[in-house]
Amino acid sequence: MYRNLFMYTLLLLLCMDVQAQTIRQQKHEIQFFYAPGLSKSYFDRSIMHSHFGFGIEFYETAKPNRPVPGYAYGILYARKLSEKSKIYVGIKRNMVGQSSPVAYNFRGFIPADTLPGYGGLKYQVLMWSYSFSIGYQRNLFRNDRFEVSIGAGTGIDFYDKAIFKDYIIQRETGVTRTGCCIGYYYKSSTFQKIHNFFYPIKKGMYRAEIAVLGEGKVLLPHRLYLSARPEFRFLTNLIGASPELEPLVPQGLVWSLNLNLGLGLRF
Repeated sequence: MYRNLFMYTLLLLLCMDVQAQTIRQQKHEIQFFYAPGLSKSYFDRSIMHSHFGFGIEFYETAKPNRPVPGYAYGILYARKLSEKSKIYVGIKRNMVGQSSPVAYNFRGFIPADTLPGYGGLKYQVLMWSYSFSIGYQRNLFRNDRFEVSIGAGTGIDFYDKAIFKDYIIQRETGVTRTGCCIGYYYKSSTFQKIHNFFYPIKKGMYRAEIAVLGEGKVLLPHRLYLSARPEFRFLTNLIGASPELEPLVPQGLVWSLNLNLGLGLRF
């Protein structure tokens, strides 16, 4: 009896040790991803008071209240804390913005002297940034082929550059082409060249980020995996930015909903 109990105990310990070694052997992950999505910024005041001057004319013609297709791409590193939980850090490049609906010139009236086929106009404000994030994920389900988890994270989003651009719409085909005006907001690198490398940070050209996410994985041979990672991000207004920057750098809240599609390696 005692001999059998000893053997069962030894077998259990060996199984636990094998499981622990498996966890240790694959406690790291690295993933490269591209994330198409939808975003909406709230840069209205920075559109109306833009330093290139013509923003207010477009704003009075049509409010930029529509989301725009956006994207992100980057790299993600994760480390297991246990069989069901892990932490992650990530770096990515983002594009977000807002768009007006289709409108006509002169505050909604169709001009009498337009070219044949004129179908109105619209304009967009697009912003690019870099973000650094950290978060936590917990597994809901896992077997030899699939894994499902949920998580949340926070981070800092650093402003890089932004543009204002209008489009003319062809009435018959709906095809858009570049219109009369392109306005460039100041780049972060411009401030760095004029002042110093840390000037954008001193002037508050960054936002706080909060994210909630889910992730589904397909586990492949050789420790590879495919990942689909829906993520909702909310970005605050610029933190501590001075009022004189409002015409130069877009200010306002931002949200985005992306689907991160990635290829990763466990090791």
